[in-house]
Amino acid sequence: MDKSVIHAAPTQEGIEVTSTRQALETYPGSRSTCGRLCRSTPTSTTASAELNFQDGYFIRALPGARSVFPVQACLYLKAASISQNVHNIIIAEEGSELHIITGCATDSPELSGLHIGVSEFYVKKNAKITFSMIHNWAENIEVRPRSGIRIEEGGVFLTTTSACTR
Repeated sequence: MDKSVIHAAPTQEGIEVTSTRQALETYPGSRSTCGRLCRSTPTSTTASAELNFQDGYFIRALPGARSVFPVQACLYLKAASISQNVHNIIIAEEGSELHIITGCATDSPELSGLHIGVSEFYVKKNAKITFSMIHNWAENIEVRPRSGIRIEEGGVFLTTTSACTR
């Protein structure tokens, strides 16, 4: 919510869910991976998310793990006139299968603000990610999404996006 992670916990064996900030501290090699797929230029959305990094979500399926139920992630703006800068990292390790449903929304239809969302997807060999994103932003929320995807041999990435303003 806004600039803070309220809750992040895995509910399925073999599926890791945490904040991006926590993942960057926990996994030594993740700092070099973060930002690789969405290179920034001084004026780009990705540069803003990088320079004003607040947090995001990190979801990872371990090798061979298969999510039975979709993993749910939500980015939510409650406060008025703020900039929410998130960087999300999603990894399906070799032979894994990951289903994710994300929702992005505002507390009130009268809110104004900015949502900058950078997401990076890594689909390893023979892995699969199914990603559904549903946006329900207030009319005065400026939204700047950027995504990068790397798919290795035999990998599959399926996505569905739905956006509406209220």
